[in-house]
Amino acid sequence: MRIPASGGPYVVRINKERPSYGYRFVTAMLNGPDTKPEDRVNHKRTYRIMRDHGLLLARHSGRPTLRHDGKVTTLKSDLRWCTDAFEIRCWNGEKVHVVFSLDCCDREVMAFSGSTSYPTGETIRDLIAGRVHFYMNSPPPLTPLVADGKLRALCVSSNERHPGMPNIPSAKEEGLADLDLNVWFSLFASRGTPEPVARLLAQKLNEVLADPAIRKRAFDAGALVVPSTPEALAARMERETAAWAEVVRAAKITAG
Repeated sequence: MRIPASGGPYVVRINKERPSYGYRFVTAMLNGPDTKPEDRVNHKRTYRIMRDHGLLLARHSGRPTLRHDGKVTTLKSDLRWCTDAFEIRCWNGEKVHVVFSLDCCDREVMAFSGSTSYPTGETIRDLIAGRVHFYMNSPPPLTPLVADGKLRALCVSSNERHPGMPNIPSAKEEGLADLDLNVWFSLFASRGTPEPVARLLAQKLNEVLADPAIRKRAFDAGALVVPSTPEALAARMERETAAWAEVVRAAKITAG
């Protein structure tokens, strides 16, 4: 397409049909696949035409243009609640997502919930409705709350008591002998990693985990350091895969 010196009508027509297009997209429309090299339009020319006709899009600053810096308030309590959330980065790299509800009258926190998974709409609905009375998560993010008396720990989901929380009974003591759930983390290598390399990695990892400072830091956060071997990890994965496969079949869980 050969554009005359003015060029305005062509650009205006494209902008009318596609008002969300910026000058670079408009230039791409002008320079169609059949455009000859000598007829191609430079994007700077398109920019000037759109600028002169007031067709340029507002520059994106990365921040929303509409902001609310005030507070939503009510004259009486329990008329309107609002929710918000924030995250806390833990020493091991995990993030604890905290969502809470506030009474818009006196800003009192009515309920809150914390989890390593991102809060969903269902989580917020349960929070607003006051249905968050029981919560289950791994020890690290909850240990400080239990120590401060902000949460009451009912039991640990294992057959033995947690050494870092000796006063909290185990699930087996509470009559749940089959509830043996332990959150664990392991280091994996790519498929096809040579056996000597894998064993060297395991050896070095166990040496790091034997450091008293690291073991104490993990223990204070509610985690236990347990050195292992590739064979022990493979055996554990086989056991747990078989156990959870039975749960999936019994509950008729399907993907999607």
